[in-house]
Amino acid sequence: MSKDTGLRAITDHLQDLWRLGNFSFNNPRNLTKFRQIKAVARESGAQCLIESGTYRGHTTKRCVPVFKNIVTVEIDESLARDAKQFLKNSSNVEVVQGDVIDSLPGILARDDMHDILVYLDGHFSGGITGRGQSDEPACDAINVLSEYRDKLSAIIVDDFREFGHRGGCQKNPN
Repeated sequence: MSKDTGLRAITDHLQDLWRLGNFSFNNPRNLTKFRQIKAVARESGAQCLIESGTYRGHTTKRCVPVFKNIVTVEIDESLARDAKQFLKNSSNVEVVQGDVIDSLPGILARDDMHDILVYLDGHFSGGITGRGQSDEPACDAINVLSEYRDKLSAIIVDDFREFGHRGGCQKNPN
């Protein structure tokens, strides 16, 4: 069993709940994120999920029984490859390697994507994740999403609390 599933996930989730109860909540882990996604999906009637920032795919894997279709976008080639391997037996999941800003229009234009919950990773996390055109890609992603609002049920922005702490929506100089 991987470190992000099973007992580890439950203890991480309990820590999240403890921090929330003590008003010191900051970065939720994958089980907590999944519970938030599931609750928003239920309330909004979302049938499909677009996730940016796949990382290793653990949150995505938890979402498999909740959504008809899942498209998850990971900019880092190595992380995307590992996530594809991890999620290979999940027939309703597609892992896209690329920048979410470039990938969103094609995904949103698909006929099989409707009643969509979009889960946006709000920022570049440093050396453990890939970096796209900006440190806070959710800013640009929301602009793209606005053109497809008739297909959307809800948007969740993860790490919103980090906005402005890493230079705002500045473009990557590379």
